[in-house]
Parts: sequence; structure tokens; C-alpha cells
Amino acid sequence: MSDGEKDGLRVLTRRPAETSGWLAPDVVRRVAVRRRRRGYGIGAAVVVAALVAVLVPTLTSGSGSRPRPPLRPAVAARGLHVAGRVDGAQELIAPVRATSVASAPDVTKVAGADAAFAVKLLQQLFPSDGSNVSVSPASLSLALAMLQNGAAGETQSQILSAMQAGDLTPAELDAGWAGLAKEWSAAAKDGGLTFTSANSVWAQSGMTPGAQFMAALARYFDTGEWQVDFARDPGGAVRAINDWVAAHTDGRITQLFQHLDPQTLLVLANAVYFNATWQYRFDPNNTKPGTFTLADGSTEQVRFMNVHQTAALDVARAPGYEAVQMPYQGRRFAALAIMPTDRSLATFVQALSIAKLDAVLRSLHVGLADVSIPKFVTRSTLDTLPTTLASLGMRDAFGEGADFAPMRIGDAVVNRVVQKVYLRVAEKGTVAAAATGVTMIPASTSAATLTTIHLDHPFLFLVRDTTTGAILFASAIQNPKG
Repeated sequence: MSDGEKDGLRVLTRRPAETSGWLAPDVVRRVAVRRRRRGYGIGAAVVVAALVAVLVPTLTSGSGSRPRPPLRPAVAARGLHVAGRVDGAQELIAPVRATSVASAPDVTKVAGADAAFAVKLLQQLFPSDGSNVSVSPASLSLALAMLQNGAAGETQSQILSAMQAGDLTPAELDAGWAGLAKEWSAAAKDGGLTFTSANSVWAQSGMTPGAQFMAALARYFDTGEWQVDFARDPGGAVRAINDWVAAHTDGRITQLFQHLDPQTLLVLANAVYFNATWQYRFDPNNTKPGTFTLADGSTEQVRFMNVHQTAALDVARAPGYEAVQMPYQGRRFAALAIMPTDRSLATFVQALSIAKLDAVLRSLHVGLADVSIPKFVTRSTLDTLPTTLASLGMRDAFGEGADFAPMRIGDAVVNRVVQKVYLRVAEKGTVAAAATGVTMIPASTSAATLTTIHLDHPFLFLVRDTTTGAILFASAIQNPKG
């Protein structure tokens, strides 16, 4: 492997703390910071995306770390190399350079699919109890994009369909997401923002997935496979994965998993972090208490951020809704807030489509505006995603028809998909993070006009890419107090 190829790999090579078989959190954080400085990080709204945990027959019982097994001849025969070692864990990676050229058509298609996926997810996940919900379509898509590389036949087709990417080939999906992630990272750097995206794979020691699957992970997702001992030390594996997640989400998400089954075979993870300041910041001196009306007609006193008569904001007061798009520094990213005025947010979301979202965007005009928006922090744990994805057409992955032959991990089905999301909106800007986990078990088992936008009723809050239309985070805010 050349020096250039080695530099392109995501490898944690620091030794663990003496008292643990796993990376100490402070070590993981230092390594993550160093990686970001070298250009491999992804910043402030974190998304930990795909987790695949596959159960296999119990190898042995007990806990505690065991010596790292040597690299098996079969592994070497597949062309994999040991890219890093950390006590009981070693990372194997295919000798494939990460892709560096983005295909514009693929990026455009993937961005469109992501926006459509965001709408579908909001419709499926919208809470009926008046609570808030946040989801990261980008994080979940990245997780499923990795997963589909290990699927075949109808199982793979259904994954693409659920992602609203049925008109893309698997290779186009991979290339599009690789290109989009690189574009976001470059745009954030140019705008003085933080955006990072990181991927990792954690496998039961001694198990090696298929060569083509590993090559796709290295080429498009810039990752190899960490070998850990789920069988004898599941608690240690959980700590290692959670430390990795925390390091790549700036500590916003610290516990993706509480526990993993000792029979877990494989975990794929993606983390995304986004931290952006407003192009036009809200003056904290103008933040004042105000009344926010909930869906049931009751009210809450919340803190409203206010900006007065500021030019270059995109606003609209149209029949049925009010909207404002507030750019982040550099203008590549923006927050689009939409508040329905003639119906409930629930009804508005259920009727939403990409065409209607485009209509909202077309109705925006640049001009002077008075805008007030509540400060809010929202956290979501989404644990019904298998039902959501099945309803979107991804059925076989959860049942006996699952075909994950390219993974070379035996018959397995997806039984759990979880995402955790953090979103904070304040005077300075927006910080967001997300983590997604997928577990698997054996199949057998105007400018002259002043426009006033006062978001004092339930509203949508979308963090979007203004160039491609892709949606990084989507929230339904029904109560800013949470």
C-alpha cells in the first residue's frame, strides 16, 4: 500500500488507556480532531448512520478482553491489509483509494432523492401527541447506502426504493453520496463552517465480509473494518463504538447503544456533525419572551430571537403559510422555516410533497423583513424506523426474503434501526448531530416591502443545501420548550 493510500484511510492508531482494552475517550477525541485538521473530518451536526449487527452462533461465553487473533490466511488472500491496531481491535481495509471525483449528475440525483426521503420520513414519523421530532435524512441515507452494498436482488432494490432512489443504480448511489459529502465538507470550509462525516465498520474478530463489499466501503465511504470481540467483551465494544460516535459528534451524542448482544457480528456506523453561524446573526439583546400557540390552542411563553428590517432574507407570506429562509455563513447552507396559517402542521406535513416544497421555495422573495423565531433545543430518539422503512417498501430486509449474500456473513435480517438526533437553534447559529444504527440477526432467529414573519405556531425547520436542494436535518417544532 502506498503512502498516499495509507493517508486516505480512516485509521485510529493510538494505543488505548492502560486500564481498558478500548480507546480512551480523550484519545479518540484527539485523534478525531487531528483527522479533521488533515481534511478527513466532518463537523458540527453529527450523524452516526448505519449500524449492522448480525447474530451468529455463540462462540463462547464470558467477558473481558482476549488477545487479538492473527490475520487469517483467508483474509490476506482477499487482499485486505491491517490498517491499524488497538489492543483487542484491528482494522482491515481493502487496498482501494477513496474516490476523489464527484459525478455532477449522480450528486444531483442523490440530492433529489434525499429531499424526497426527508418528506416521506416526516410524514411517517410526525408525532400525534404534540411533541417535537427531528430526523436526519442524510445520516439515515448514508447508513442505508453502506448497507445496500451488502445486499443483493430484491432486497437491494427495496432499500434503494425506500430511500427514494429507485432510479439510481447502486454505483450511482455510492458515487453520489461520496460526492455530496465531499461537496458539503468543502463548502463548509470555504464558508467558515463545520461539517464532518465519518464512517466506520465494526466486525466480530475473525469474520471478514465479502471483498466487493469491503472495496465499496473503502472507495466510497473511506472506511475499513474494525475487528472487535462482541462475543467475549460486548460491553467493551459498546464503549468503543460510543466513544467513536461522541468524538465525531463533538460530544452531542454520547450513547448510540446501551448494549449489544454478545452474538453481534457486524456494525456499520456513520457520524455527521454540523455547526454553522447565521449570515445575519440575531442580536441577543433583541431576544425577548413571547407567546407560542400550540396545536391544541393552549399557549407557552418562550424566548423569541428577533431580527429587524434586514435585507437579503428570502421570505414569503402566501395563502396558507408563512416562510423564511435564513442563510448560514457562506450561503451554501440555509434554514428554511415554514409555518402553516390555515391548517395544522400535521395536516400540512401529510399533504407535503417535493412539488409543494418547490412551490414554497419559488414563492420566496428577497427583501426587508422582521423575523422572530423561538430559540429551541430538541433531541429525538427514533426507534420505530423498521416500521417506517417497511412502509416505504423496504420489506424483505426485515424478513425471510432478506438477501445479504455480498456481505458473506450468512443468512441475516435487519431487526432494528435507531436514530438519535440533536438540534440547537440560537442567536449565533445552528448545531446539529445525528446517529443511526441498523442491527441484524440471523434469518432463522419584495425588496421595498417590509415583511413580518412571526413563527408563533407549530412550524417546520429544514437545514438544507441551497445548491442541490438536499436536506440535512428536518424538524417539526410543535413546542419550542420541548
